[in-house]
Amino acid sequence: MKLKDEKVSKKSRKPSISTIMYVVASIVAIAGVTILVNNIILFRNTVNQYVAQGFDYAMVAKQLIPVQLLPGICEPVALYGGMSFALLGIGAINKNTSKSLILLTKGDDCNDIIEESILLEEDTLKENVSDIQNEEVTEQEETKEEATQETAEEVKEITL
Repeated sequence: MKLKDEKVSKKSRKPSISTIMYVVASIVAIAGVTILVNNIILFRNTVNQYVAQGFDYAMVAKQLIPVQLLPGICEPVALYGGMSFALLGIGAINKNTSKSLILLTKGDDCNDIIEESILLEEDTLKENVSDIQNEEVTEQEETKEEATQETAEEVKEITL
């Protein structure tokens, strides 16, 4: 019982790995959003600098959107979003797996109890069988003694 109590107390002390995965996924998602906002602000500042130099806004936007804005949006969404979703998925899988393992462990405990009761039953059966065999042996010995006594009495009668 002490071993199970120690396992429970150790689990309650340290946070589960699933919770850690969820926290890390949140941090990665926040980092991705921060980089996304930073790239959008950088695009806006770059366009404003070109417009201040005298270029037409439409022409600058037409040139910089495919080169600077789209990669600046797609990269953080794909990279950081993918990592955060992967961490969330791993955390969920770990949580479900942990629950399943706990259920299996409880089942193993029940199996151990059943096996112990079966072993006890086998021991009692062996004891009962040995008792019966001992009784049979004593009965056989008693019948041999009775037969010998009867034979001895018959021999005495014949000799007299």
